[in-house]
Amino acid sequence: MYDYVKIEKKFCDLSYKIIKQEKLWWGGFLSTVWLGLDHSFDILNHNRKPLIFETMLFYRNDSFGQVRYPTLDEAIQGHEDFRKSITLKVIATHLFSYYKYVLIQTLRSIKSYVKNI
Repeated sequence: MYDYVKIEKKFCDLSYKIIKQEKLWWGGFLSTVWLGLDHSFDILNHNRKPLIFETMLFYRNDSFGQVRYPTLDEAIQGHEDFRKSITLKVIATHLFSYYKYVLIQTLRSIKSYVKNI
C-alpha cells in the first residue's frame, strides 16, 4: 500500500522533485521532474509501468514537448536525449532561416541587376 505521509513529504522536497533543470543556450528551459503520481492514464493495461517522471521544454510563456518515464534512470537519460534532439532542431531551424535569408537577398540582387541591364 502507499505511504501517503512519505509521498507528501517528497512533494514538498524540491531537491527530490527536481531531477534536472537547465537553461538552454538559445533561451529555452528544459525541466525533468518527479511527478509523484502516475500519469500514464492507461487503466485498462494492468501490465503498464507507472509514468512518474516528466521532461518538458519551455520557451517564453509556452511549453513544447513532453515525455514521461517510469524510472529515474530513464528520466535522466531521457532528459539528455531530449536536450540533444531539441538542440539539433534549433540549429537546423536557425540554419534554414539564415540560408533562406541569404537566398532571398541573392534573388533580390539578381532581380535588381537584371532590371538595370
